[in-house]
Amino acid sequence: MRNYTAIFLLFSTFIFACNEKSVPDEGFINVEGGKVWYKIFGADKKKTPIILLHGGPGASSHYLIPLEKLASDRPVIFYDQLGGGRSDKPNDTSLWKISRFAKEIETLKKRIRA
Repeated sequence: MRNYTAIFLLFSTFIFACNEKSVPDEGFINVEGGKVWYKIFGADKKKTPIILLHGGPGASSHYLIPLEKLASDRPVIFYDQLGGGRSDKPNDTSLWKISRFAKEIETLKKRIRA
């Protein structure tokens, strides 16, 4: 009976883990105008996450890499705004509005549950 209990517990844990929606540590999300890239360091940490903004458009989050060390106790989210770094670079100048970039950050926060 003990073997069946152990197998049931192992199987139940596996099924639960597979059903839980997890966010990849790196990827792209759709926003108005294209896709933006993000990468999360310290995703398993429980303290308040930090989202790093590189400025832009046109810049990249690459120069912020030394701030990865902050992930020792909290998630640190790097992302390239639309028009910069690894994100899409559309030519539509109507996208370059503060209100659209603010929506982009909100979309990112919802997607990665920050």
